[in-house]
Amino acid sequence: MTQRVTDEQFGQFGKRRRDLERRLLDGSVPFELAMDGLRAVIEHDQPRLVNLVGPFYPKGTIALSLEVDLSLSLADMIRRGKYANEDYALDEITEERFPINRDVPELQYSTNVMLVPRYREGITFKEQEATMATNRLRQFGVVETLAIGEQYPHLQLAYYVIGLGSTWTGPVGGLNSPVLWRDRGRRRLRLIWRDPEYRLDEFVLCVASSQAVA
Repeated sequence: MTQRVTDEQFGQFGKRRRDLERRLLDGSVPFELAMDGLRAVIEHDQPRLVNLVGPFYPKGTIALSLEVDLSLSLADMIRRGKYANEDYALDEITEERFPINRDVPELQYSTNVMLVPRYREGITFKEQEATMATNRLRQFGVVETLAIGEQYPHLQLAYYVIGLGSTWTGPVGGLNSPVLWRDRGRRRLRLIWRDPEYRLDEFVLCVASSQAVA
């Protein structure tokens, strides 16, 4: 059988296993909790594991505080971002395609968002979205994406930031979402075609809320 872990990693695992055995014997770890956790890991049961220990956030997750102003038109939100391809963005990312819900108690408010990297190498959009939902992450959309572009423009030079919560089905089919893009050192706003089976680039960050999914 091909060894998939290093000897050092296997040694670390053995140390943790022995520590768990000691804790089970002295009663500091409940037996049922340990068994539920082991079953969840062995059976790849992510919902059960999340219920036991809480949501998992992949390494490199970034937390941001945003100021949102829904009294602005979508076009004004785009202009505030000062993108190099503003004309394209205004033509492609419209309120007709991405309607904004302004039926809220306050049009101006503060919120917290998370920028979530891919959960594992080679993960597809479909798998990433399912894993985010399992970990109680609610996907944010165009408004939050544009607020990030305006308030944290430097992030766009290192990452592609996608608002998975906003989608538009194009004329030839397929889901399109707004993405903060970079091209030759310049900040751009465009639509990205989100093929469910397409693998995420290592620089992709998905806009989400840490609020539990209902």
